[in-house]
Amino acid sequence: DGGLNVQVCCRLRNGEEPLLIRGEAAQMSPAILGTDSPDWSALEGWRATGGWSFRTALFAPERMPELKLELEVLHQGIALQS
Repeated sequence: DGGLNVQVCCRLRNGEEPLLIRGEAAQMSPAILGTDSPDWSALEGWRATGGWSFRTALFAPERMPELKLELEVLHQGIALQS
């Protein structure tokens, strides 16, 4: 078995209302292929910063008491057709 193909999706919500991050409803990490223990700091171009990070604007918590950060860990697979 070649392991998993891991990718992470990041979303922000104020209650049920999605907040845009850099003009998008979600940010996606690069996929790490063939492992169940992904290490984004091992990717070329990300070593100096220690890996992948999601960036947002600054928020005032008192103005958004229902602010939620959602991180979804995904497996990118290949769908087989019969």
